[in-house]
Order: sequence, then structure tokens, then C-alpha cells
Amino acid sequence: MQKRWVNKGVNLKAFVNWLTNYLYRLGFDLKIGSSTSEYVILASNSPQFQINDIVHITVIGEPNDFTVDLRRGSGKRRWLLSFPTLLSMFGGGILYLRELKARDAWIRFEKDFWKCVEDAVSRLSNSKIKFDSMYENVSNVHEE
Repeated sequence: MQKRWVNKGVNLKAFVNWLTNYLYRLGFDLKIGSSTSEYVILASNSPQFQINDIVHITVIGEPNDFTVDLRRGSGKRRWLLSFPTLLSMFGGGILYLRELKARDAWIRFEKDFWKCVEDAVSRLSNSKIKFDSMYENVSNVHEE
């Protein structure tokens, strides 16, 4: 799922820091990468949300126009949900049940994640403007 925010003035570095703190509190193992206008967070192994897959979070853009993309790993076993009867005939019911629980955990996580994102955007709104103006004032003092 992907959502976009425009004209919010969010300091993206602070926003990504907010998200990583949230994921860390949930017990996820994290890997974070960044470039000029893109941040990528890979999260896995949360004891609270047993998703059994890697969570991919991408933040792309600039403070006044950015997108957050949330995806669940590769989906290697999601095909199991398509054939429950066939699986139970061949003893694969346990795999079906695990994937069903993982899907339920993903739905709960996704709902919680977007609440966190909305909260972060609302709290950090116009933080880029405040951050930039703070440094403007400091540089003006040194110039005098």
C-alpha cells in the first residue's frame, strides 16, 4: 500500500527516525538505507507481529511532496491461501494455518503502522520549515 503527502513540510530524516523508533519498540530487526531523496527500511522478526516475512518500507520524495510505500516481502507462501482444501488432503493444513495467521498479523500491523505514520506526519508537519529557519537565525547571528 502506498500513501502520499503534499505541502506538509516534514523533515524526512526526522520522519524516518520516528518510524524506525516505532518499529524498534515493536521488536523488529531493522536494516536502513538511504540516498538523496529515498529511505528504505527492511524490518523482520517482530515477536509482537509474527508476519513471517520481511516488511519493506520506502519513503521517497522531499519535505513538501513525499510517498510512503509499505509492502510485505516476497509472498513465497501466500499462494497457500488459494488451495486450502487441496492442502488439507495432503497434510499441508499446518502450512495453510501458519500463512493464515501471518496474514492476520500483517493486517493488524498495517493498520497500526498507518496510524503511526499519520501521527508522525501530523506532529512533524512544517518541521522542515522550522528546522531551516532555526539554522537561518543561527547563521544571521554569526554574520553580524
